[in-house]
Amino acid sequence: MFTKIPLIKNNINIFVAAVVIAGGFLIIYTLATLASSKDDIVHPVAQLGNCKSETECRLYCDNPENMELCLVFAKKHNLISST
Repeated sequence: MFTKIPLIKNNINIFVAAVVIAGGFLIIYTLATLASSKDDIVHPVAQLGNCKSETECRLYCDNPENMELCLVFAKKHNLISST
């Protein structure tokens, strides 16, 4: 005879994990959208490896592995044109 309790428990764990992850993304998105220009950016920038200055953020974004994240951040903050 099969029991359904482990399946329900796993689904609950997956649901809780999804809610936590979605909440994290919502917090990051909210913080990122609060700044709409270069002057509004407050360091350290969590989305960019916690860079503590513009120079440090530029070094972070010079890494090809971070390019896509940096482009999204730059577009959101009107640092580059979105077109």
